[in-house]
Amino acid sequence: MDANLSNSDNLNELERRLADWKPAPDGLNVDAMLFAAGRASGGNGKARLAWPVVSGGLALLAVFLSIRLAAERAERLALLQELHVRLADSSPVSPSTSPTPKSETPPNAYLVLRREWEQRPGDRQVESPVQGEASNDSTLPEVNILRAWQPHGPREPL
Repeated sequence: MDANLSNSDNLNELERRLADWKPAPDGLNVDAMLFAAGRASGGNGKARLAWPVVSGGLALLAVFLSIRLAAERAERLALLQELHVRLADSSPVSPSTSPTPKSETPPNAYLVLRREWEQRPGDRQVESPVQGEASNDSTLPEVNILRAWQPHGPREPL
């Protein structure tokens, strides 16, 4: 038991009676005792009902949002069908009745030059797209670029 109980003269009446008590070996169920202790530790307060209330609220929120999503999708599909009907009923507009304004892009604009380069990537001829400018017939110098694998070069790592 306790190391401090060696001196029985220092015990009062209650402590002597408690020291003499021994548990009976029969009728002691450890599992039932632990189960009862666990239930007693849970308490009967408001916190015991918190988790079921929160879980129920989240379930109701999920159901509500699912219903709203289904209703919104139905509205979107109805609007899409109405748009298809309106487009089918309207007559196509001829291009001669409504002139579209053309924006003149200069021939040396970046997007025009980029489009030409993408269509002819191997052509490195420098040409002046502006009329009246003299074009030099020089080509750009070939630059050796280090790559991880060169098609006609050494196959060992650099």
